[in-house]
Amino acid sequence: MESKFEISLSIVLVEDKNIGGYTSFFKQFPDIISEGNSEKEAIKNLMDTFKDVLNFQSKSGIDNINSKYSIIERPANLCFNE
Repeated sequence: MESKFEISLSIVLVEDKNIGGYTSFFKQFPDIISEGNSEKEAIKNLMDTFKDVLNFQSKSGIDNINSKYSIIERPANLCFNE
């Protein structure tokens, strides 16, 4: 049976101007962090990481990701099919 859910999140991208590349995370889940050489790669890697975290949490019964940060928002719409 295929499951599907949709969620709207805000992506934050931080460019490293010294060595290049981007660090990315979601405003709503700032402890889930990824990187990439371009904005597109950083966003794709973040979405893959987020999916991996959700899969791990569903298998292990963990459901607490919580932190407080002050950040700039960027909209992102995700849709996962399994």
